[in-house]
Amino acid sequence: MVRKPPNYCPDCGSELQEKHHDGRERGYCQNCSELFFQSPRPTAWTVVHEDEKAVFVRTSNGPWSVPGGFVEVDESAAEGAVRELEKETNLRVSSEQIELIRTGFHMNDPDDGSLLSICFAVPRSEVTGQMRPKNEIAEVEFCCPDLLEKRGERIRSVDEHRHEVAILKARSL
Repeated sequence: MVRKPPNYCPDCGSELQEKHHDGRERGYCQNCSELFFQSPRPTAWTVVHEDEKAVFVRTSNGPWSVPGGFVEVDESAAEGAVRELEKETNLRVSSEQIELIRTGFHMNDPDDGSLLSICFAVPRSEVTGQMRPKNEIAEVEFCCPDLLEKRGERIRSVDEHRHEVAILKARSL
């Protein structure tokens, strides 16, 4: 699995040729007889919500987003989502308490390549811990996305959608 389409073989350094395989053009090394696949990297996110509000985080130079990040090789998507939530906000919840609300595919992200996004939701009443920014997070806020936009602050469009889906799901219960 590679982040961006490779041009050279990572094993021998030869320039890759294109070869049709499984209905797609793929990178192929003639020296090694190897095909190279570009697969999405899995990410997991948790929308902590109450009424129209949700928890949003921001790094020092980035837009606001829902807490989340990359899933580690030895964990489920739900485990990754709760680990990232605690790592970024100090809020804790078990992986059994969060509910899958959406999956999506984001191709050619300028920073991270192709991503498989797995989003969970949990009511605020089910999380514990004192909310505060941790690690790479500079700010954490429990608010409506509209408030961030009114202040002229950017929220990633994919995170606006995650928030909307979580709120709609909560209303239908």
